Amino acid sequence: MEKKYVELKHTFTDMWSEHPEQETCLAFRFSKPNKADIARFQATGTKNSTNAMRELLLALIHEEDRQNFLDTLEEHPGILITFVNPILASSGVSADLGK
Repeated sequence: MEKKYVELKHTFTDMWSEHPEQETCLAFRFSKPNKADIARFQATGTKNSTNAMRELLLALIHEEDRQNFLDTLEEHPGILITFVNPILASSGVSADLGK
């Protein structure tokens, strides 16, 4: 069975860029995490959350988007949180338990 990928987009203003008045638009394709992906994320997340997010996203990203994502990650490390949150939420993971 072929993996289904969904494109996630994020647009923001980078005040440190050469043209801070222009919006930065990012789009990457990710597949849905399976049980093993979520279990691995949970197991490593308590030790190093940044690495857990990075590894999860790299496991899910479309191969054609991988290098661009890695290059963008060097310039904008905050995209880890931006892209991992909707993926986790769509998988049923919530930070709102008990609230």
